[in-house]
Amino acid sequence: MNGVTCSRMEFPAKLRKLMRDQRYSQDMLARQLEVSQNLVSRWARGASVPDLRAARALAGILGVTLDYLSDDGQAEPPSPGMTAGERRVWEVVREIGADEAFRRQVTPPPLPPGTVLTPVVITPGDGRRMGAG
Repeated sequence: MNGVTCSRMEFPAKLRKLMRDQRYSQDMLARQLEVSQNLVSRWARGASVPDLRAARALAGILGVTLDYLSDDGQAEPPSPGMTAGERRVWEVVREIGADEAFRRQVTPPPLPPGTVLTPVVITPGDGRRMGAG
């Protein structure tokens, strides 16, 4: 051995870990992908692999790249990069300079006197809003 260790994780193990970490059941994932729960079970056991369409959708739902899902040599997903909006902000800052960007920063208008803000809690899953109490 040359002392170099290579951490490997195959697709079924990645899928099970991502599902566990994000609290997805096979049935929940199957409904979002519009496939059968049995098919998701086969993927999680390594009995089959998703086709390209399903793999791309799966990566999107689980918040990872298709490269991560398909590359057994990547044991951990890569750190997320900047979003398109964040890249655009940096482009503008580079174009006009930081001082000018801060000068142009838009702030929301002040609230009218007597305005009461009510905190809300957004519950995952059903998308309904409930007052925080």
